[in-house]
Amino acid sequence: MFLQLDWSPPVLNSVDWTGLRKAHTCRYKVSQLTYQSINRAMKSKELSVDLRDRIVSRHRSGEGYRKISAALKVPMSTVASIIWKWKKFGTTRTLPRVGRPPRLSDRGRRALVREVTRNPMVTLTELQRYSMRREPSRRTTISAALHK
Repeated sequence: MFLQLDWSPPVLNSVDWTGLRKAHTCRYKVSQLTYQSINRAMKSKELSVDLRDRIVSRHRSGEGYRKISAALKVPMSTVASIIWKWKKFGTTRTLPRVGRPPRLSDRGRRALVREVTRNPMVTLTELQRYSMRREPSRRTTISAALHK
């Protein structure tokens, strides 16, 4: 993390600076770049399909990225990525994500957590038998789901 030192001595008339420097603490000011990089890493909600369609329709009518961004109060990079996706895939709808689907559904995982909450001393084999009624799962799958 890059920190920028921002120290300015207090404004005083005729002061012996030798003793004051030791007593005065330095203030560290985090640069604006650090805040921007932190905000970039933060996730946000998806835009509605209606808003994405409005962005594409304004683009098709000849409006520029900056004007679309200002009019709809959406970051310019978001406008650019939505238009890029529309040009590449021909849709503004959310496409399927990559990756393997989870072996255990959210409902099955919640049921296992409920069972463990009721009986904390239950073994993985017993949980496996319990989950067979809903979704057949291995002990390693159950263990991994409970440790999430």
